[in-house]
Amino acid sequence: MIITYTDKNGTKYILDISTSELFFGSILVGSDSDTQLLTLKNIGWSDVSIREISLAGNAFAIEGNVPQVLKPKEELELEVSFSPTGSGPSTGSVYIDAGRAGTAYIRLYGAGYSNAEGGNDIT
Repeated sequence: MIITYTDKNGTKYILDISTSELFFGSILVGSDSDTQLLTLKNIGWSDVSIREISLAGNAFAIEGNVPQVLKPKEELELEVSFSPTGSGPSTGSVYIDAGRAGTAYIRLYGAGYSNAEGGNDIT
């Protein structure tokens, strides 16, 4: 997924986001999923300011160093994980504010199951 903006002077701000969705499958309630990486890469010619990363969805977690300025060709890796607290499907989102480059939402999906239910993959 690419977000971009060109200002009135012709300066291009371009951020490449590795995916628009992350799927965590079925995870035992009370357990943690494997971490998945969400990579933000500046593929333009101007600095891109990652102003804010926020998370919606109680069962998901994100780690990464923000705010941060990415120079051309630099990237930022964010670690996203899923830890269900109950059975059933869970959804969430990551909001990225990349300043002049724009904003983006990454959708998150997972499901929790108990030992009595067994796992059913939702992917």
